[in-house]
Amino acid sequence: MYYGVDSIYLEAEFKAQGIAIGTYKFSAHPRQKHVGTFQGIMTLWWYLDKNGNIRYYKLNSLSDRYKNNQYIGYWTEYGKLNSKVCNLGEHRIPFSVDLYLGAGKF
Repeated sequence: MYYGVDSIYLEAEFKAQGIAIGTYKFSAHPRQKHVGTFQGIMTLWWYLDKNGNIRYYKLNSLSDRYKNNQYIGYWTEYGKLNSKVCNLGEHRIPFSVDLYLGAGKF
């Protein structure tokens, strides 16, 4: 269990923390121009509060290392065979080595 920097959330009585890992497929409306599907693997960090409610994990959102909603996948335009890498994420983009400068710089 992570309770934040200097355990500032220790008294919040979290019941659990974890990561949901799954696959996704988002399809754009086919009648629009230059649209297609996004598909791949995603992760989402969560925690259970003291009442057992699932919450979106933002406990260390001010940290340089914070990330959530990480999507790794491909975009394929309808009617085309070639796909393009499409990685998305909150505060960080997975596998974006050339864009990440470290120490909070992106």
